[in-house]
Amino acid sequence: MLLYPLVRTSATQQTRIEVMNLSGLPVSLNCFYVSSISCTESGFDIELTGNQPVSWLVSSGTSGSGGRIAPPFFGDGELKCFVVPQGSDLGSYNVVQGRALVSDSTQGVPPQTIGYSAIAFRRLSPGDFTGEIDLDGVNYEQCPDRLHFDALTNQTNGPNSELVLVPCSEDLEDQIPSGATVQFAVVNEFEERFSSSTTITCFNRVSFSAVGAFRRSIVGSDTAHVIVRGVDVPLVGLVIDRFSLGGSVVSTSSNEPNLEGGRSAVIFLP
Repeated sequence: MLLYPLVRTSATQQTRIEVMNLSGLPVSLNCFYVSSISCTESGFDIELTGNQPVSWLVSSGTSGSGGRIAPPFFGDGELKCFVVPQGSDLGSYNVVQGRALVSDSTQGVPPQTIGYSAIAFRRLSPGDFTGEIDLDGVNYEQCPDRLHFDALTNQTNGPNSELVLVPCSEDLEDQIPSGATVQFAVVNEFEERFSSSTTITCFNRVSFSAVGAFRRSIVGSDTAHVIVRGVDVPLVGLVIDRFSLGGSVVSTSSNEPNLEGGRSAVIFLP
């Protein structure tokens, strides 16, 4: 299973999805976009030949040659893709890797672009593919219990970073979104500890300026160690760091977490 926690398209934003078949055999993928607004899924299938890479623009669903790979998707959301294997052995499951490129021209010209690797959950036990994905440490790898980020705190009147979070557990079959309380523990450069919380329903973008524990004026240091934990269900995500090196030019980079522990989750597919 590949999980892309952020896909984003608008008049000024674009995402390119990349998937690579690492095996010499054909691979089928069952993929789902999940909208951050409606929390509903939009499903599609991808067929890859042996060792084939494929990429497409999310806004159009087309590859560089103009071929249609996926349906168009607009707004913010996530993407999950599952290997539908040719056989029941593990070698038929764990054969893909992925990457996303997200560009944004609202911060100036040229557009700011970040790249991040899709989070991969390996199949651990041989068996048939079903409509229930058990991320339980037996069938598939578990979701992380906690996410750890070393991030820049938000400066007064400075560029605004954001934290993107999605739940591991989802009922895509009945279109029932997963909600969760999210706890933040923030440790500044002087080992002082701060805390905060928020909620999530299928997707959340947390602005650093909106959380006191992420602001330099509260934390008292330029950097901080941020620990994120979903109370009700485990979460995955990434930080988009925005910072200025002087002047008005804003730089952007992706900040992928270190993962701690494991918790079980279930995804129900249509």
